[in-house]
Amino acid sequence: MEDEAGNLAAFAISGTQRRKGIMVGRLITIDVAAAMRRQGIGHTLLEALEERLRAAGAGAVLLEVAMDNGAAQRFYERHGFVRTGRIPGYYLGKIDALVMEKAL
Repeated sequence: MEDEAGNLAAFAISGTQRRKGIMVGRLITIDVAAAMRRQGIGHTLLEALEERLRAAGAGAVLLEVAMDNGAAQRFYERHGFVRTGRIPGYYLGKIDALVMEKAL
């Protein structure tokens, strides 16, 4: 997604995988440029990503988010994600990851 000047304003990366024989979506990242935040761009990207994952046959989407990234955790919780686990040292061997999941 570009801003009015043609600069990259936001992007999302996802994929699918099988987990216990069931297709699930994996949200790798949603990133919105600081100047473009709080305008609904992340919400729009997440909705589009979820729709594509549903179309690909995924019944759920999961992600990891840094334990020290409260803003991202709140964003995902507002969009129906629940905390399902924790991975010690996931980021740089130092910061734990919070695992979150949402049924599609």
